[in-house]
Parts: sequence; C-alpha cells; structure tokens
Amino acid sequence: MVSFLSTLAVAAAAIASVTADNFTLTASAPGLTAFDGKAINAGGQRFWVGLAQPIDFCPTLTCASAKNTQFTSITTLNVQVPGGQQVYVAADGGIQFTNAANGEFTIPAGAVLATFTLSDAGLYTGLNNAGIQACPTGITGFYQLYTPTAGFVKTGCTKLAGVKPNVVSTTGFGAYAYA
Repeated sequence: MVSFLSTLAVAAAAIASVTADNFTLTASAPGLTAFDGKAINAGGQRFWVGLAQPIDFCPTLTCASAKNTQFTSITTLNVQVPGGQQVYVAADGGIQFTNAANGEFTIPAGAVLATFTLSDAGLYTGLNNAGIQACPTGITGFYQLYTPTAGFVKTGCTKLAGVKPNVVSTTGFGAYAYA
C-alpha cells in the first residue's frame, strides 16, 4: 500500500509540474501538411496559423522580441503587462485576445472566455468541443483560428483535430504584451 501511495504521489507531482508550465500551441491536423505541427501565433488580437512569429508590443526599448506565443492557461497569455491578456471567443467564433496597449482588459459584449477542455488525445478542441477551424484570410498561407458559434459564418475553413499544448522550457514571460 505504501508503495502504491508513493507512486501515486510521484505521478501527481509530475502532472502538477507539467500543468504549471507555460506552453505554446501547434495545430493538429494529421495528413494536412499545410497545418499539422504549425505554430499558432498571436497578431492583431487574433490567433493564426502561418504567422512566423507573434506580433508583440513593448512600451520601452528594453523588451526582448517575442519568439513564440506563450500561454499560462488556455484562457491567459504569458505576458508581463499589468492586468495580463485574456483569450476569448468572439460572437463570430474568432479566437481572440484582449488588447493590453490601451488598458482594455475586458472581453467584448457577446464574447466568452475560451474555456476549452483538453481532450483525451491531449488537444484543445474548441468551445464546447465544437472544433477549431483554420479559416483563409485572403493572404496565401495565413489562416485565422475560429471555433464554431451561433454567429460563425466563415466558409472555406479547414477543421483541425485541435490545437496541441507544448511545454516551454524557458522561464519568464513570453512577451511584454502581444499586439
């Protein structure tokens, strides 16, 4: 019994250490090389497949440029800006984040926090497991992420299996703020 409890305690500690880490996201779309394994990055208060690195904001010249988009949870970006930045789903299904540059730390009317659940396969699968879709933007190779809602009307989108969290081994913030 002691051995079982010791093993259980070690396993619980290992799970806690993984879930407490910051992470990035990659698209999961097995068989679709245009999407599968591609980084999800922040830019223009939205999330993208095809954006090589995030667009970030720094009020001084002393911030390091963001290399990737980091999260502390699926609803919170790993940023230094006071008040942080929250991830939400807009009424049209767009997966977006709050603007830190003007002190707007609330989500817009009709939006909800991106309370996605982690599937058994280790993927976030959208709001109420409705799926995550990469929708064309009119610029070749750039796709904005959506999760279907009552207001979702996009066409020509590609349904992803989900987005995969990838633990980041660095410490500190991902950016002062994402823009």
